[in-house]
Amino acid sequence: MENLIDLKPLTKPAEMLIKKISNAAGILYEPNRIKREAEAQAKADLIKANSEIEIADLRQRAEHRRMMEEMRHQQNMESITVKALPQLNENADASQMDDDWLANFFDKCRIVSDDEMQTLWSRILAGEANTPGAYSKRTVNCLSEMDKDEAEMFRNFCAFCWRFVDLTMDTPEFVSSLLEDRQLLPKQIYEGLPMGGPLEPLVFDLYDYEKESYNEIYHKQDIDFNVLYHLESTGLIKFSNQESWRSKRSKNYGVLCFYHDKLLFLKNPNPSMDWLHKIGDVQFTQVGQQLATLCETEPVDGFYDYVKTQWREYSPLDIAIKTQVLARAQEKIWAINEDVLNAKGLTEDEADVAIEEGIIDPDQKYWWLEDWQKRHRKAEADIREGRIRAFNSPKAFLDALPS
Repeated sequence: MENLIDLKPLTKPAEMLIKKISNAAGILYEPNRIKREAEAQAKADLIKANSEIEIADLRQRAEHRRMMEEMRHQQNMESITVKALPQLNENADASQMDDDWLANFFDKCRIVSDDEMQTLWSRILAGEANTPGAYSKRTVNCLSEMDKDEAEMFRNFCAFCWRFVDLTMDTPEFVSSLLEDRQLLPKQIYEGLPMGGPLEPLVFDLYDYEKESYNEIYHKQDIDFNVLYHLESTGLIKFSNQESWRSKRSKNYGVLCFYHDKLLFLKNPNPSMDWLHKIGDVQFTQVGQQLATLCETEPVDGFYDYVKTQWREYSPLDIAIKTQVLARAQEKIWAINEDVLNAKGLTEDEADVAIEEGIIDPDQKYWWLEDWQKRHRKAEADIREGRIRAFNSPKAFLDALPS
């Protein structure tokens, strides 16, 4: 069977995925072959239809509709597959994918023509190829029943998700260093610790009964009771409006809590005992957990600090992830050099890391900080708007100053 895509320039994981799909679902045909087969079938059907004059018109319309529908389905499946290829890991082994899973996947995704929804489906296909068994048939079936508005609703909800890493009793030196430096180096994250367990949503006090209004931190993301009940009805979450869920933590020093590029350390009040860690009113189902990994979200402004107040009993401690602080500093420095009027200055932490990396001069740290940049922006705006005067001498300048 001829393939849709020329396999020669593709990476081995991509080539393997194409072949696996072709064998399991039989969907990736070379375009000209599709056209030839469709035309041949249409001609045969047309000849047969013409021989049966009493139903000729009806049959022609039915066959035309069927052919057009199959071509749309074919295009959708191939588009999703092409979108999945760049997302494959170098060591992905698509040959391990289950044939029944693939057949079910393409049976469900063939009617998806929206570009954003196709991207979502492509992430499932690539994720399953990278780690066979990562997504259940139930998850695939659930996604097939979601429309674009529901997918957007779920994505908004996933903006409130965190990840957690338990610090065991086997890491006393690491914990001591962490608490002293309040800085987590990349090597410690990627080599010493996993980046965290599954995503967990944090929904605390969705509704303020004293003020009789929704909590603004959630409401600005369009999250209310109706949304939570709807997501629960679709099988994505479990929602309890009566009491908060608590995650049981084993005997350890504490837990690292990741929210995008920010990190908190919560201290176990008694490391020799298990402890309960409050995580709010909502939990993911298995299906919701798997689909949450597909959602690309931005941090909700103010949510990190809001969660800190909810965890104040655990003495939350901010931990900086150095590479991410450095990345923000570099981005701001570039922006200042490109367009000072629309750029923001560095924070103290960002400036310190930039100095450490030799990007800015220690003696000029003050100039890069936001407090100074704010004044610089005002002065630059005055110059560009012509709100300036020229003086021929220092005396003329002094004479012009208000008395």
